[in-house]
Amino acid sequence: MNRVPRPFRTSLLGLLAALACTVASAAPVAAADGLIEGVVFGDLNLNGIQDAAPAAEPGLADVIVRAFDAAGAEVGSAATRADGAFSLYALGAKSDQVRIQVFPPEGLCSGPHTGDAGTTVEFVRVGTSKVVVGLAKAAD
Repeated sequence: MNRVPRPFRTSLLGLLAALACTVASAAPVAAADGLIEGVVFGDLNLNGIQDAAPAAEPGLADVIVRAFDAAGAEVGSAATRADGAFSLYALGAKSDQVRIQVFPPEGLCSGPHTGDAGTTVEFVRVGTSKVVVGLAKAAD
């Protein structure tokens, strides 16, 4: 019968006990709270950039914008103002990364060069990102 030498067993047990204490006393992951700002505009030329005059592309009012954490829980929402700008405060996100989703009004959809991969969804870091989403007229 092979036995582990006593000094090694004692060291191993001590190491395991120390690891258990370290894991048990680790601080919980803090929830992320913070401001997220952006603008939703009518992307008339479909380039994904809110152009100034002469081809001014207006902000869109009353568009719903929501923030979701990594677990899919909604952590904030807002409606755009008359100039298309919005500000929302994300509360209790499971990390500082959130998904921002714009819900286009009827007759509009994401432009080909807006958001992440031409969608109305963007992934941003709480408190450090400005979200810009262009919406285009939906195809008839």
